[in-house]
Amino acid sequence: MTGTILDLPENGIVDTSITSKLRTDFVRIRKRTIPRLANLKDNEMKQILENYQQEYKKILELHVDEKISKEENISALMDLSRLREEILLLIIRGYRIINDRIEKNKKISKERQKR
Repeated sequence: MTGTILDLPENGIVDTSITSKLRTDFVRIRKRTIPRLANLKDNEMKQILENYQQEYKKILELHVDEKISKEENISALMDLSRLREEILLLIIRGYRIINDRIEKNKKISKERQKR
């Protein structure tokens, strides 16, 4: 998985229709990604998580259209905030899987040393 994960606007300007689509797309992507994470090797998972981190950085650069109403502006900002949160949660989940594997391997290694 390389390149852009979500179809972000080139001009970096969003409104509620765009942010809603981005969140919907990410939910679809997340549902496919999460079950696969545990089956990936650590290096593969780290690469995928790095891609999500890059996407998160791109999303931080998005801003709302100044021409839209304050209500729509607030709604778009809330959607962006939720999207960022969902991406961070996915990243955290992936690194937690890696960390759990490391801890498990440490425990197995210590048990072998005791023998």
